[in-house]
Order: sequence, then C-alpha cells, then structure tokens
Amino acid sequence: MRLIIGIVIGVLIVFNWSTIRALFDASLASQSGGQVEATQPAAASPSVAPAATPPAQPLPPAQPASLSDMVEQQLKNAAERK
Repeated sequence: MRLIIGIVIGVLIVFNWSTIRALFDASLASQSGGQVEATQPAAASPSVAPAATPPAQPLPPAQPASLSDMVEQQLKNAAERK
C-alpha cells in the first residue's frame, strides 16, 4: 500500500513539476523582495545629509527571476572563471 501511494505521489510531482517550481520561485522571490524592501528605506532616509557625496557605486547585477535562472547564471559564472 505504501509503495502504491509513493508511486502515485511521485507521478503527481513529475507531471506537476512546472507548477511546483513556479510556486517555489514565487515564494523565494517574495522572501528576498521583503528583505530588500526592508533595507532600502533605512538607507534612503533624508534626515541626515552627508557633507560630501560619496562616489557612485556600481549597481549589483540583477537577480534572476527564478531559481532555475539563478542556477544557470551560477553555472555560466563558474565556466567563465575556468
């Protein structure tokens, strides 16, 4: 009985993998987006003006929209370093 249940659950996961991946990607994006939004208002506080404007820092590279894109980008970066 456990074997049949395991096979049924495995088949459901395989055939619904794109939906599951999209769900996880949306969850990760919302979690990382919440952390970014929490840190940006503190950095943009106009209460204290700096005496000298620091040099412009380069923008960090844009994060991929999905986990699979992020893995693909990491593999490309690793291949470039070789």
